Amino acid sequence: MRNDKKKMQQEVLCALARQNCIAMLETRGLFDNLTVASFCEFISTLCEKLDDPICKEQSSTCRRAAQAIKYGEMEDFLKLCTHACKTCPYPQRRTVEDNNLIQ
Repeated sequence: MRNDKKKMQQEVLCALARQNCIAMLETRGLFDNLTVASFCEFISTLCEKLDDPICKEQSSTCRRAAQAIKYGEMEDFLKLCTHACKTCPYPQRRTVEDNNLIQ
């Protein structure tokens, strides 16, 4: 029972991180760079909580993306976000819309 609860928590955190990441990529033009950076930093905290070492790496990538956009480095921001999305350890859960957005 405990493992089931932990697995569900992991999946919820992953889903929250992915959905927030996709939403931020879709709507980033509506917000200033500092707001986008704050969202990315929040998303990185979700990934960081997962036990998977790849998720920890994703967390670091999201934090670097946040730093890039804070300094107006949009090309680096998009490159880092795209890398984080494409290398997510849960690719089987991606939807067609997700794949179209991150390409």
